[in-house]
Amino acid sequence: MIQHKIRPSPVILALAKWVRGEAVREESLCRMQQFGFIHPDVNGTLQLTLPGKQALEENGLA
Repeated sequence: MIQHKIRPSPVILALAKWVRGEAVREESLCRMQQFGFIHPDVNGTLQLTLPGKQALEENGLA
């Protein structure tokens, strides 16, 4: 039986790039915030959330 690996969504792929310190598009940052994967801290610096970390782990990107 051939198993096809499901490719992570573009938002998850952008999140993985962002975590690695790579530049991502502003639109991607907005989508990541909408999904609750990142949020700004009290200083306005974007931080990875627990759901964001879990999404990366579930997709083998952590």
